[in-house]
Amino acid sequence: MITERYHATGVIWRRAGAAILSKVDGGRGVAYPKVGTIFIGPNADLSTYYHELGHILYERIPEILRRRIASEARAVFPIVSNTEIKCALDANSHQPVELPVGSYILIGDRYCGLDHSGDDVESQTNEIWASLFAAHHTGLVFPESIASLIRDVATKLRDLSPGSA
Repeated sequence: MITERYHATGVIWRRAGAAILSKVDGGRGVAYPKVGTIFIGPNADLSTYYHELGHILYERIPEILRRRIASEARAVFPIVSNTEIKCALDANSHQPVELPVGSYILIGDRYCGLDHSGDDVESQTNEIWASLFAAHHTGLVFPESIASLIRDVATKLRDLSPGSA
């Protein structure tokens, strides 16, 4: 199982009920890393599961790698505001959708929100990592500069014992 590969045992996966659904982005998912719990909504796809797990793993990534990931991703992938996006499609229905106000990074063919968890650099770096982690595990082929960073992080996470950082 993917959680065991990254020593993330003990992660609790739950279906989002009515109380949580109001907090679930697009009906997809939300992670609560401090309590190791991921809620999955009715509109979740495979990418959502990996994205939310990425949030759980984020705290275990060494700070130097977090900064390198954010810097390289910002250099490689376009970052735009919702007003610059002319046509966004829902990941599940493939129907046009209006994106919420905010900043987005285009990874592959997906606009990934950067600031829905907070406007600060740390929150945006967390979103970049979770989006890259999901794209990696769902088969996106990255430029080598990004691919090598993801390999470095994956190795670090696999080498860590549970609970260490």
